[in-house]
Amino acid sequence: MKLNRLWALGVTFVILGCGTDRGAAGPGAGAAGGGAANAGEGGKGGALGGSETGGSATGGSVAQAGGGSGAGGSVSQGGGGAAAAGTGAGGEPEPAMFDTTLRSRAAAGMVALEGFYNPSSGLWDQDDWWTSANQLETVIDYSRETGASDYIAEIDNTFTKNQAGDFDRFGYYDDDGWWAMAWLKAYDLSHQDKYLDMAKKIFARMAGGWDDKCGGGIYWASAKAGAAGLKNKNAIPNSLFLQVAAKLHQRTVGDTGAGSYLDWAQREWSWFKSTGMIGADQRVVDGLSDLSACKPGGPVFTYNQGVLVGALVDLADAAGDAALVDQASAIADATMKTMADANGTLKETPCGGDICTQFKGVFMRNLAHLYRVRPSAALAQYMRHQSDVLWEQNKNDQDQFGYEWHLPFDKATASRQSSALDALVAAVASNSPNLALGAKASGSTSCNAAGDARNAFDGSSAWDSKWCSGGASGQVLSVDLGAVLDVLGFRVRHAGAGGENAAWNTRDFEIDTSVDGASWKRAVQVTGNTQDVTEHPIQVVSARYVRLHVSQAQTDTQFLAARIYELEVLGSGR
Repeated sequence: MKLNRLWALGVTFVILGCGTDRGAAGPGAGAAGGGAANAGEGGKGGALGGSETGGSATGGSVAQAGGGSGAGGSVSQGGGGAAAAGTGAGGEPEPAMFDTTLRSRAAAGMVALEGFYNPSSGLWDQDDWWTSANQLETVIDYSRETGASDYIAEIDNTFTKNQAGDFDRFGYYDDDGWWAMAWLKAYDLSHQDKYLDMAKKIFARMAGGWDDKCGGGIYWASAKAGAAGLKNKNAIPNSLFLQVAAKLHQRTVGDTGAGSYLDWAQREWSWFKSTGMIGADQRVVDGLSDLSACKPGGPVFTYNQGVLVGALVDLADAAGDAALVDQASAIADATMKTMADANGTLKETPCGGDICTQFKGVFMRNLAHLYRVRPSAALAQYMRHQSDVLWEQNKNDQDQFGYEWHLPFDKATASRQSSALDALVAAVASNSPNLALGAKASGSTSCNAAGDARNAFDGSSAWDSKWCSGGASGQVLSVDLGAVLDVLGFRVRHAGAGGENAAWNTRDFEIDTSVDGASWKRAVQVTGNTQDVTEHPIQVVSARYVRLHVSQAQTDTQFLAARIYELEVLGSGR
């Protein structure tokens, strides 16, 4: 048994042994005794203005056997024997607190990136345009992967300060693609329609750059770009066009038929693979020579590799075609093998000046995207290696990073910093991930339409993104991880983590795990909690399903409801 470090605060966390709860509610079952509840949700941290009506919920209650006691209240333990400080059930050693090495690196790098942000312009560094879209992606990816909310105000500030002209500042279609990707990710994190609507507007403009020269594809730039306009068809605007189309299809109900986002994505991929820009060695050249000969040529850059990897992962999901993940994996593998130093550290093709300093990060964040759908030890090790090299060899004492990761630090810029951060966040996603992020969720009846169970697994504690279920006790929140994975513990973000009244933090709750959704093992039991965020390391357990059962919703006796902003299921990789 493990008593968590919050014991001194009057909270008892019990990490339990291997007792089972057979025949209890399955992963999507409702909770017994949820009852009807009326709880207002209008005001944060105080009296509420509206009303929540929690419907009655049915299903099996969590069985408990045995007994023990600890500071802050009584606890029950399933099948593991008596509680004993310093050991787990059966004499196993106490689980250590989570290894936060990789997350701490990313957090330190984010502090340094913040120094480049200009709140007045809503951009980074010297108000660079396309690179600022990439830096915004970095902020969003970091926020979603770690659950941190320190920098989310920059998302809306950047949108508000730069939305005039629908983010068309210079007429380049690749710029459009970067901004569309950023707003798609902002939508996923915040659920605010304005970001999705903007991505759709940007995509429509990109689609206007398609014609039949060289058989199709969009240009690098529109006529607005002046001399550069309508002259080149390059890899990067087209791979971005493909990825944005596939993502929009995934987020648009009823998107079918000619002219749909899926149709555009499939047309783009059919054209792209016919151009010869992807060589037999799975390396992507920079574009077509001209609009007459239409021959593929130019350097091989990491960002061309990376965006196409991510685009194919998204199209595979949109079209239900696993062969596209094979193609993405082949391109990623070629990049890791051929664009690296002798130690396996990612290198960029020389291109002069600072223009390429953003590129490697683009590859890394898309590699993490591939890892989520096709995890492997080799990919996880590769991403961990980049993090180690950056941290040990490439940073200065202000946690700023240089251009070439295999070399000592050269100078600090926002692009260098965000590119390195993409690698640091990728290492978190593959080696210290929240396994439940974006996973299939279910729960007891929600307080209202906005309190869906999926909100507890979206990476956000902001924008009132929570699962809410009315009642004094008995609610259940469940998640299907999609496969049997190694679970190291849990982090729960309660009402206070979302800015609500701390007296609404979940007071008494249990967390169970299951391989099959039928036979459950008690992993954690908590009584008397008052904290906004609680952490629960456990002895490693294999599980596909996780459920949180609420025994007492909150300390406050008014507006009774369970409110969970995030239930993170932490693992060591997939």
